[in-house]
Amino acid sequence: MRIGSPNCQNEEVKCEVYAMGSKGIIAAIIVSLFSIGIIGCSSSSEPAAPAQPAAAAPAQAAAAAVQAPAAPVQPAAAAPAATPVAQSVPKLVPTPQKIELRVGNKAPAISEKGPQYGGTLVQMDTVDPAYFDHHRGRTIANLIIFSNVHGNLLNTDTQTRSELVGDIATDWSISSDGLTYTFDVREGIVTHKGNSFDATDVAYNVNRLLEQPNDKPLPRGGCLRAAADEANAIDALQVEITLAAPVSSFIQCISMAYMLFQPKAILEEIDGPGAGRDLTLEEMDGMGPFQLDKWEVDSMISLKKNANYYKEGRPYLDEYQLAVLPDASTRIAAFRTGRVDMVPPFSTPKKPDVDAMKEALGDKVTFQQILAPGWRGFIANQNKAPLDDVRVRQAINIGLDRYEFNQLNFDGIGFLSAPYLGMFDWIYSFDEYFTWPGYRSVVSGQVEEDLITAQNLMKEAGYGPDNPLKTTVNCGTNQNDECAVLKPQLKEFYIDVEVIRKDRGARLTDANNMDFELWHESKGIEYGDPDAYHSLLYLPTSGINYTDWENADFSAGYEQQKGLLDLEKRGAALRDMADILYNDPVWIGVLRPSLNHGWWSYVNGYVPPNFHQATYRYDQVWLDNKP
Repeated sequence: MRIGSPNCQNEEVKCEVYAMGSKGIIAAIIVSLFSIGIIGCSSSSEPAAPAQPAAAAPAQAAAAAVQAPAAPVQPAAAAPAATPVAQSVPKLVPTPQKIELRVGNKAPAISEKGPQYGGTLVQMDTVDPAYFDHHRGRTIANLIIFSNVHGNLLNTDTQTRSELVGDIATDWSISSDGLTYTFDVREGIVTHKGNSFDATDVAYNVNRLLEQPNDKPLPRGGCLRAAADEANAIDALQVEITLAAPVSSFIQCISMAYMLFQPKAILEEIDGPGAGRDLTLEEMDGMGPFQLDKWEVDSMISLKKNANYYKEGRPYLDEYQLAVLPDASTRIAAFRTGRVDMVPPFSTPKKPDVDAMKEALGDKVTFQQILAPGWRGFIANQNKAPLDDVRVRQAINIGLDRYEFNQLNFDGIGFLSAPYLGMFDWIYSFDEYFTWPGYRSVVSGQVEEDLITAQNLMKEAGYGPDNPLKTTVNCGTNQNDECAVLKPQLKEFYIDVEVIRKDRGARLTDANNMDFELWHESKGIEYGDPDAYHSLLYLPTSGINYTDWENADFSAGYEQQKGLLDLEKRGAALRDMADILYNDPVWIGVLRPSLNHGWWSYVNGYVPPNFHQATYRYDQVWLDNKP
């Protein structure tokens, strides 16, 4: 039941839903996989290493922020082909659905020459990773760097972008009751500093994410905390993770891109009683294809090839650099002139800039639109007046003109940020969401009836044109974000909001202290299941539940649905949960972006992800005649 008229103020009232019947909002979007329809374990042969290494291509600097790398050394001989990793078939079949998102581009062309060794790949982003300790980070910047420094237990194959394969693990199985997941750990893994990495490291990482030592938030571990009890190393090459109850999405949780594992030795000291600090650059260690070489804050990060990487013959590149370029025009100039090879996967150019680059550069560059599913909008702190009044929160949710946000902030290619992704149509489809008051504005703009509903809710809460509600919204430093559009919209239904802008560090402090009224937030889901929303946002254990929101009926629904394999039954429970989130709006969703990811066409072996929260590991990337 959802509110839909001025008299609907709580979920006990059955409210009418007004239909718009709009089916064309995603007409421009064509089929592509979003996530693995994970049906258990699969096997995948790794491609052979190149027969003959090529001379390394000279690297170029990214604007003034990136120093020119030294000329890479040509290897003497190519390494042998890697051994295929075989996986067993579990007795339990989790998450049977296949979930699709839609994008409109073809897969990039690949050179027929085959992989070549050498060279430096230069990418860019807007900020440095916030932490050296990856588990404390929550941003794409953390993900793209540390995907190349650390390893996953399992991950989605970066060449197919659809197949689940082993990474640190070589084999895995699930007990018949769905409570025990057993992973065989690859033998002989050596860290960048020459230490061994085995099942005890894996168990330590899982338990750390569960326990959050020293009460330091580890935000991307929410799905583990919602499902797992503990991890135990059976021996050096086998680890077990036990669950309290079956969770149909657990294999997607443990294989998500953010679930990177760090050497136990670098974590134990900072996790000790009373410590709770970040790692230092000198303490950093990993086992991934590249190892940290230099880190110049707000300038450049350099990673050099790991000669002891556990996948033989890789990586092909000698070096991977990340240039930190906060200014959008500088990023566009750096890419257009070839000083960087790839645009960032999240802070991508606007559509007009992409169109101009395509026209000027033709097939020298490749752009692909990537969807960024997740949640984006405004968090209302229900613990603080005046937002403790549910009518005020409902008014904001219903009164926003999401079409205007789309045109002004998302180039008209954004898509609705609803309680759950509209591509999960076994819960609610986009077309169904487009009939809901507030959400239906996505299609063609503000609906007068919804504006009147918002105004009446505010009047019932004691406000009006001569007595507006005064509140604040905590936003980042981007002057062109949704906060600039929010202010005039809220005035239409008697809310006078002050926009407060702070840098990232100050905002994180405010979030941890629950010191805000409205809060602008954007977070992508980490894997293709509704439980990704739960672990990220909606549960007491979630990483981004800044207001400690909790609802008994919602929690009961979560417990009911989490182990169900029948989509009809699971969808029924999730629909009730979506209704609760809509009627008690703490997460007031606006839109999620579609991203214009791009790279120069001499970058080979790179298969773009189907959605943005993916593994950005460049061990199979190589450069074909980079200028």
